[in-house]
Amino acid sequence: MRDDFVLRKGSEFQAGGVSSINWSILSISRFILALIVASSHMRWIDATHITSFIASFGAKTAVVGFFAISGYSVTTSLDRNRKGFVWRRVIRLYPAYIAAMLFGAALQLEIGSRQVGDNLFRADGLGIYICNMLMLQMYACKAVSYVPTVWSLSIEFSFYILIFLVGSRFSPILWLAAAISAFHFLLPRGIIEAEWYDILMKLNMVRYFWPFALGVLLARRRDVLSSVVAFSGTILIFFDSNSPPFGVVTFFFSILAIELARRGVGVNRPTWNFLGDTSYPLYLIHPPIILICFELGWTDAMFALLLSIFASVVVFWYIERPVSKAMKKHGATFFRRYRE
Repeated sequence: MRDDFVLRKGSEFQAGGVSSINWSILSISRFILALIVASSHMRWIDATHITSFIASFGAKTAVVGFFAISGYSVTTSLDRNRKGFVWRRVIRLYPAYIAAMLFGAALQLEIGSRQVGDNLFRADGLGIYICNMLMLQMYACKAVSYVPTVWSLSIEFSFYILIFLVGSRFSPILWLAAAISAFHFLLPRGIIEAEWYDILMKLNMVRYFWPFALGVLLARRRDVLSSVVAFSGTILIFFDSNSPPFGVVTFFFSILAIELARRGVGVNRPTWNFLGDTSYPLYLIHPPIILICFELGWTDAMFALLLSIFASVVVFWYIERPVSKAMKKHGATFFRRYRE
């Protein structure tokens, strides 16, 4: 959900030899995708607001779009500088992640289990929280109920490790993995009444790898064929039985954003960059904010959404930003001493 590029000059982001990419486009795209996810969950308290229309663009499809943009961003980062890649990903993911988990745990201690709309905020045990902190949710345990959106983060982190281990080329291994993932994505749920099929359908790392792979492809190849293959992913969304009415638009928009960004279209927009910075906290923090609104009787969806956006700004500015800087500084010192 994050990118590694922070050095900007005019309309260009300087990332080694990659100086013509307009990362502002991907920043605002990430914010829009996070807005779709948050709006989808606003229906827990208010299904009559305009947020319900925004939700029709599909929360799960927005996550698929996130994976595609993430694949492009982190692959460009990896190819720019392989050294310290995993640590850079930890710095990007964990400050806001820890803040959201602590916020959820504090609410759980105060409220306990609570049903809000179609979602159950369950009082999870310490073991579940520890498992989630190790990024093992969806593998060794379920996602924390108070921050349910973290289900995708362990999967995304697995993709980071995979692309790091595979190397600097889009190898046949990735092509094969992407093809298997695309096939898995189209498998209907419940078509076979068997335990092995239920387990197969829960392999989300397999199910959601193909959009990440498309992002990798766009980062490493600039020919017309790569663009055609990437946009063809829209067909998978079209034939997905679980796709919402405008899910196709959401995915097409995500690939188009990558295409425009990698061609350097447009100019650098600081406001878009800032909104992109808040998209990750917004993705994490909005479920517990919805619960707070529910507890206080504030059931207007737009108010809850605006409050979530405000909270995401606070998390980014006063927690994520300073903690990331500290981790980067002390991490560099530690590794420098280790090498010596």
